[in-house]
This record gives sequence, C-alpha cells and structure tokens, in this order.
Amino acid sequence: MEEESYKWKVHPFKEKRGLGILVIILILITGFVSFLFMESVYFGFFAMIILTFGCGKFFFPSWIELNDSGVTEAYLGMKKSQKWKYFKRYSERKDSIVLSPFEKPHWLERYRAWYIYPKSEKILDFIAKKITLNGKNYDRRNNA
Repeated sequence: MEEESYKWKVHPFKEKRGLGILVIILILITGFVSFLFMESVYFGFFAMIILTFGCGKFFFPSWIELNDSGVTEAYLGMKKSQKWKYFKRYSERKDSIVLSPFEKPHWLERYRAWYIYPKSEKILDFIAKKITLNGKNYDRRNNA
C-alpha cells in the first residue's frame, strides 16, 4: 500500500499583510525606544533582531509534512519531527488544528502542542485516522 502524505508551505506574513505591517511598525518602535533609553544604536538593533526572530514563525515560511510515520515541520533550516504515538488528542481551532500530547486539555499544551495551519477537512480526516487514545481511534466527532 502506498504511503499517504501531505506536504505544504505556510507563510502567515503573506496571508495577513495588515497584521504583518503592524508587527513591523511595533518592532521598529521598540527598537527606537530601546535606542533612546539605552543610548546605544546597538541595543536598538539588538532589540529589533530579537523581536524579529521571536516572531519568526509569522515572518518566515514553514513547511509542514504529515505522513504515515508522523509530523515534520521545517523552519529556518531547522527540522523537527514527532511520531503519531506522541499525540494523544487533537482539537480544532478557528484557523488551525492542535495536536496535543495530553489526553485532556492541559496548561502545558500551549508549549508542547503542535499547531497545524491551515485547517482543512482532508487534513482533519487524515489526523483522525492517525491519533489513537488508549488503543482506540480518537475522533473529534465522537468526543465533542
């Protein structure tokens, strides 16, 4: 049987230009304020660089791949992968899918979960087939 796989590029800055321009303006203002308070051009540039890379998932493209073995995300030359058995639950958000390592909602989910953009029905169906809970298939439609 042929391996089922989905791979796509996500670049939120291109999709949300207005928000991107607002974030760029805020980064420039923060750099200028840092320059004024620290009285150093270097601190101003350093603040802008740190904020740009802190918002890197928004500014730079990511590549997401879902296949039979797990999930892979490539971003700025870094690649991280996780097997399906790591994920215990998934949930739908307004514009994304959250893959969680916890069986129930947990406060650490914000840091350990994987966020899959954009949300689509074929991706949701593929994830529903892959995530199991206690040896049973976990389907969001049955566990609402």
